[in-house]
Amino acid sequence: MQSVSPILPNHMLSWNEIRHRAIGLSREWRDTTSEKSESQSFWNDFFHVFGIKRHTVASFEEPVKKLSGT
Repeated sequence: MQSVSPILPNHMLSWNEIRHRAIGLSREWRDTTSEKSESQSFWNDFFHVFGIKRHTVASFEEPVKKLSGT
């Protein structure tokens, strides 16, 4: 039985598909001026280029853990 990676998509994208998605991403984001307010959307779109769901590899605004463990 083959294990499925939680990071990699079930099917690998071809280089042509990745290239096509990357070009689309660059065109969609070329005029963006508000980096901070659009950062989560950008990262979601960026990981989509590779067929990866962002929440499997990154998270936003994780709570700080105190050294005391509380």
